[in-house]
Amino acid sequence: MSNLLGVPSPRTAPVALRAPVLAHLRNAFPDMEASLFERDIDAWASARDACLGHDGHSHDVSVWLRYAAQLAFLVRVLGTSGGASFPWVDGFSTGEPVPYARLDIERAYVLSHLAAQYAQLGAAEWRSEADSVKRAANYFQRAAGCLALVEACTDTPPVAQAACLRQLMLAQAQECAWQKAVHDGLLPTTIAKLARSTADLYAASAQAAPAAGLPPGWAVHIECKRWHFTAAAEYRKSCDDLAHRRYADELGRLRAASDALKRARAQPTRLLPQPAVLQDLLSLEQVLATNLSRATKDNDLIYLQAPTAAAALPDMGTAVMVRDVCPPELQAPVAFLKRLATSGTPLLFGRLVTYGVDVAVRVYNDRRQQWLSGTLEPLARELDASLAHELAAARTAATLEHLEMPAQIPGSWDAYAAAIQRVPVAMLEQRLRATEDLAGRCRALLDELKQQPDQSMAVVHEYEQTLAQAAESDARVRAQLQTHAPRLRMWEKGRHALREALTPSALAVRDAHKQHVSEVRAIRAQQEQLDDMVAQRRTIILRAHAMMERDEIRQRLMDVVRARRLGELDESLGAGVDPAALQDVLEHALEPYGAFLQEMHESGAVQRERLGQLRRAHAHLLREPRMARALEAQADALHALEDAFHAWQALQTHLDEGAQFYERLLRLLQQL
Repeated sequence: MSNLLGVPSPRTAPVALRAPVLAHLRNAFPDMEASLFERDIDAWASARDACLGHDGHSHDVSVWLRYAAQLAFLVRVLGTSGGASFPWVDGFSTGEPVPYARLDIERAYVLSHLAAQYAQLGAAEWRSEADSVKRAANYFQRAAGCLALVEACTDTPPVAQAACLRQLMLAQAQECAWQKAVHDGLLPTTIAKLARSTADLYAASAQAAPAAGLPPGWAVHIECKRWHFTAAAEYRKSCDDLAHRRYADELGRLRAASDALKRARAQPTRLLPQPAVLQDLLSLEQVLATNLSRATKDNDLIYLQAPTAAAALPDMGTAVMVRDVCPPELQAPVAFLKRLATSGTPLLFGRLVTYGVDVAVRVYNDRRQQWLSGTLEPLARELDASLAHELAAARTAATLEHLEMPAQIPGSWDAYAAAIQRVPVAMLEQRLRATEDLAGRCRALLDELKQQPDQSMAVVHEYEQTLAQAAESDARVRAQLQTHAPRLRMWEKGRHALREALTPSALAVRDAHKQHVSEVRAIRAQQEQLDDMVAQRRTIILRAHAMMERDEIRQRLMDVVRARRLGELDESLGAGVDPAALQDVLEHALEPYGAFLQEMHESGAVQRERLGQLRRAHAHLLREPRMARALEAQADALHALEDAFHAWQALQTHLDEGAQFYERLLRLLQQL
């Protein structure tokens, strides 16, 4: 059974195109005879009906590809409003298709349908052999490429799910790369990097899932996969640590892997659409348990090393082996359609390309805008997102904050303290005593019932067992209250008492900071340089916007038309100017914009270099024994107080449940 997901295909219904499209042509192109396009409209309707007549098997993908390419061209020449309404509904919905009077929405749904077909083909692969794994990875990457095109279809319904599903498809393709590496027996460190990148892609999908409105089971699937591969990456890296005798790192990674797997197992796995995912988790859980037991025993008996804390583990790196793969038919739809035209498939509405210089201007502006919004700005966003992700993963900002403000109390603690002050330890103890009094009344009443000769001893014995179990639960609650009472009283005293409790660890961090002031300053400077790169990329985009506002191509095109005498064309092509003859002028006019893209790529190269320097400096600082001990002690102190607050929350729930239980039991005993 597959452990990967195939996206359900969007659903549509037949559409009558001739009348509404002819009306649109008359309004949009008043100087052209709309009846000239009746054959084009009929061919359009036939192409759409051909798609509806196929159920999405592999040999049918070409039908949808041809239609998607035609739509890409139609959106250019007809605009977003093609005159007709196209009914669609996404594949996750059980409702009826909703009509949309926009051609770009039709294209977006067709691209989504193609992505779903590729995803289903990928999920259907058994992946029991190398060729099948490669095919599955290719299908998922093509699905991601189609979804990337959907993301560019702004202000259309499929966009809501495209970002999440695109990351999911890339994650599943990356999982195939990881699977092949495991099958080929590559080095553990290589497999760890592949698993880490798989987890990152699933995490990106999980981040976009709330806005996508996917079924609950899909969100659970993505979260389980995310933490499964986080654990798998740590486990594979622990194998490399063991081989290189880094026993402290090995044990630390095994513990980190176990923690990640617990987060996966905490998900409501009953909702999983693919039960095989749970089996994967159980298999990894058994492997981790065996290795963690062995590593702990070996360390206790032989190595006697302190396990490396999760925050101090060296970064294992990443290895992203996948990308959006746009089908060639969609990457260059006009060139594809022209090749089809030579084999007898007409280029629908081709005569509209001859509409004149206005069309050429519109195409030029569209290409500039697509370049800006589809290439330059996405690259900047990708670099910004990569920077944010890498900085978050490196946790340098958190380290600097702990070092520079060691006594800083988290902002949420004021609310925690206020809540505990409203329900202090004394009140909890009073409620516990009240619960114990109720328990005593129940026991006394049960003793009286035992003396009654007509009372069933089996019923009495059952209630005695219930009271005994409840007494054990009460004892655990009291023990928990006694354990956390000292720290809860600190919470009651407020911010000053909490700061005093953190003072010893803060002093240790401050002392460690004094020993490494220059290193900390260098890390701070590197962090600020990386932060400045976001503003620098924004400046590049603003300069590109300014150049576009100054760029006026109409007069240049008119000069070329007059110089080339482009108005004198063959009648079979229709009168007027063919914008295709002006492509070289448009391309030459777009060349200066390439400088901005080059600057953006250079910014990415500098960013990667600086991130590497920052990671190395941060890792070196954290490997200093005194610094590591101080930061770990500070984290332990913070976690201890946090644990006390969470225990306080649990105690309230336990006390409420206990009181309700004894009240119900007392009523039942009184009725005997």
